[in-house]
Amino acid sequence: MTRKDRSFPAKQISEATRSLAAWKAKAVLARQERDRVEAETWAAAAVRAKKLWAKCDKTGDAWYLARKGCKPHGTRIARGLVVVPVYGAAGIMSLQFIAEDGAKRFLKDSQLAGGYFPIADKGETIDRLVICEGFATGAALRDALGWPVVCAFNAGNLVPVAKAMRAKYPDARIVIGADSDQWTEVNGKPV
Repeated sequence: MTRKDRSFPAKQISEATRSLAAWKAKAVLARQERDRVEAETWAAAAVRAKKLWAKCDKTGDAWYLARKGCKPHGTRIARGLVVVPVYGAAGIMSLQFIAEDGAKRFLKDSQLAGGYFPIADKGETIDRLVICEGFATGAALRDALGWPVVCAFNAGNLVPVAKAMRAKYPDARIVIGADSDQWTEVNGKPV
């Protein structure tokens, strides 16, 4: 059998190429549609977040803050929950709700990636900046160091927030305030 005998006919190759091109085009359209729906969902959630934030109390007591020994640092209170705004380039994009027992939830269908909560005074010079995970850690760092702090909400969001802060404050010295989770257990297993 010669090499020519083992090759595919040009017609089959052409049909396979057209089929693959059609599949790729369909995948691109599906991805664009998914991205469009996701953007609309996030935009609607941001509108809800801004409305809910406006209704939260600027003062009040929350057992979580007392237990952690935290000042509110710009958070608000709603029904005993600490409400932390999640900011992005366009302002508030979500809210985090922290219960008395420390359980944390975000506003349904909202965007979190790249979102952050700053703890700093308005107009404060940002020549050094601490980026950490959660609000209580951020509040403790702010109180201890006096430096501006940005909370990224979770470890998976540290890199996107650090990149955003580097773009926003190119000359700032950025320090990552890591959580000490090595002894933390969930369901009897280390995390």
